[in-house]
Amino acid sequence: SLRSALNIAQRDLGLTYVVENEVLEITTPEQAESLTETRVYALPAQAELDVASLAEIIPTVVEPDSWDSVGGVGTIVAHGRGLVVLQTQEVHEKINGLIEQLRRLQELSPPEQE
Repeated sequence: SLRSALNIAQRDLGLTYVVENEVLEITTPEQAESLTETRVYALPAQAELDVASLAEIIPTVVEPDSWDSVGGVGTIVAHGRGLVVLQTQEVHEKINGLIEQLRRLQELSPPEQE
């Protein structure tokens, strides 16, 4: 994919990229880390994913050094059936991937028997 090609090419040069105002911007990792954005991840009501648990799990498995609890820039808060996350684009992409994997896993799991 284009994303993979960009990651490989830039890694060798010590650079990264962000998309800002629909423009691909090549930059340093330090500059990219300073460009945070807030996103809300809404979870469907029928989802068995526990929002509070996700808010605890995500910072431990997705770029653990990037969260405010250890001196990073990221924050995460459970709110209703969703998460409010302030993070870099790169970390947001990884959070999206993790949530999507958890949703797929839930779809594959047999319903609990009572």
